[in-house]
Amino acid sequence: MKPLLLILPLVAVLLVSGCTDLSDIPFIGGLFGPATVKYTNDIIIIRSLDATPSTVFPGQQVRVVAYIQNQGRDKKDVVVDLYDYCEGTFHLNYVDCPGQTTSQQGGENSDASCPITLQPYETAGVGWTLTADECISLDTTCPADGLKVSANYGQDTEGLTTITLIRYDEMQRQMSEGTYKETQPTRSVGEGPIKGYIGIEDKHPVAVSDTSDTKPTTVISFQLRNEGNGFLAFKPSDTERKPNEKPKVHVNPIDMAGIGEIQSTSADDECGKLAGGGGDLELIKSESPKIVCLVANLKNDFTKQLSKTLKFSMNYNYEFRSSVKVTVKPKALTALPDSCKGKTTSGGTTSGGGKTGEEYTPLPETEYI
Repeated sequence: MKPLLLILPLVAVLLVSGCTDLSDIPFIGGLFGPATVKYTNDIIIIRSLDATPSTVFPGQQVRVVAYIQNQGRDKKDVVVDLYDYCEGTFHLNYVDCPGQTTSQQGGENSDASCPITLQPYETAGVGWTLTADECISLDTTCPADGLKVSANYGQDTEGLTTITLIRYDEMQRQMSEGTYKETQPTRSVGEGPIKGYIGIEDKHPVAVSDTSDTKPTTVISFQLRNEGNGFLAFKPSDTERKPNEKPKVHVNPIDMAGIGEIQSTSADDECGKLAGGGGDLELIKSESPKIVCLVANLKNDFTKQLSKTLKFSMNYNYEFRSSVKVTVKPKALTALPDSCKGKTTSGGTTSGGGKTGEEYTPLPETEYI
């Protein structure tokens, strides 16, 4: 009983500190689930995002620079985009991609995106030059939560789970000798923010009959989780989508490595996607529903014990986002350009930067006491 009393306070400390994946702790993993080795979650990140200056006057330029880093071991094609910069309050002048500068006219059709290629562990800067509208007459921070930048990339992620089969006669021999013990399968999940997990929903090692007309069965599970700091996304080129369509993860069939066969009612059901030609899975609140499948015809023509790996791979697009605030400070009404002052009337209403069609709301009169 003493070992348990020693472990419980440690578990309490880990839970309070936010370390809830107890299966990664070597001496605790067997108690709480499979021991799992994980590689880097976020592959493409926005290392920094700055606006200079962060406070500007109407008609003044602001420079927004994002540094994008590839934390993975493979070359990555990334589309970096300034996707919300409050058009009308700010006008886009230039997009500076590595090796090129693109001039823009501003407006709804402006292309603020920049495709770049990053080598493993490389960092590159992307910049945008914007101008605050010269007729702004009120303090304006738009968008309220900052100018937004995204980095969109495609990712392939692999994973495997080791499963062990044991023959009944070998299990009974170990039990009679007092050496038999249940174990947890080990898992390894490759690079990528969307992680996939194969589970063995059965006692492990899985016992199989040595002589039987009907081959034994077991049950496995599969689930996806978003463990990155971004979002599952569409490819930037996917411009034609159905209403309310959501981005999905394409999962290839699980390689059963001669262990058995995943049973399914059709190629379109969830187990059929894992057994046949693969299929798309959707995330709900950062994870997919857990798929539980029967594995039939387990291999039993071996001696004593057999370990194999169940492998899978998947591909998807992912987006990392960040934002930075820029505030426009108004000038005195008399300092506005003539083109703005000539449009100032007493009948307008203010929206965003102060424009309403061809009219502007005058600044309130100052009252001295």
